[in-house]
Amino acid sequence: MDGLESERQIRVYLHIGLHKTGTTSFQRFCHDNRSVMLEQNLVWYQPMADGLNAHEVPLSVLRDGVVPFPSWYTSPADVGERLQQIIRAHPGKDILISAEALSFIRSAEECERLRSLFGTWVKDCDFVVLVVMRERGDWWSSYSNEIMKTPLGPSKEPASYRCLNPNGWLTDFETMLRTYRSCFRDVRTIAYSKSDVIPPLLAELGVAIPVGYQGERLNRRDPIPRIRSWYKRNLAKTFLGRIWRGLKRVVDV
Repeated sequence: MDGLESERQIRVYLHIGLHKTGTTSFQRFCHDNRSVMLEQNLVWYQPMADGLNAHEVPLSVLRDGVVPFPSWYTSPADVGERLQQIIRAHPGKDILISAEALSFIRSAEECERLRSLFGTWVKDCDFVVLVVMRERGDWWSSYSNEIMKTPLGPSKEPASYRCLNPNGWLTDFETMLRTYRSCFRDVRTIAYSKSDVIPPLLAELGVAIPVGYQGERLNRRDPIPRIRSWYKRNLAKTFLGRIWRGLKRVVDV
């Protein structure tokens, strides 16, 4: 039977990124502490494919050409059924969905498709959108650098999330926020912190920080891969690079 067996509305938290704002660290924390969060009335939405990012949700709502469809993705109907099953399985519990590609939304139509994933349950949901905001230039430097390192690299297609136009839609945070605010009553922004973004996000969720918690940051640059990357770019094909490889073979023998 549709409808909640509770007098209170279920609160659906949509954590939408941005990219490069500690999202992976936050998702890892939520995944690892999902039982603790459940005790505090919050259900962590377990993604379909990978263990952290609910990529199927933005795939179901974004306009064509923004992100490609992976082989495992099926349909918006399947994603909607999964969401609704979680609501049915946890009556009265709040839900947290974290998917940074939801920050790519730029139209009311996309927001409405997002709402429609909840089916008839949408009337029982009180949506709260959480977005971690980072200074635009700093964000763009980090984001574009990440795209440059991916196997696919930048794209020339204007609609793509890999199109590195600093004046394009990707950096139009104002439209993103305005669009969300036109469709969802409660949109909250959290200032990005390089130290640890998890505590302020937990505060917005009303979740207590676990005893013994130590701040963490995944995807923080490991100096060894950076050194290797620099070596491959600058020294690998030079005379010094050939000497290094020769000495390494001698040592390995």
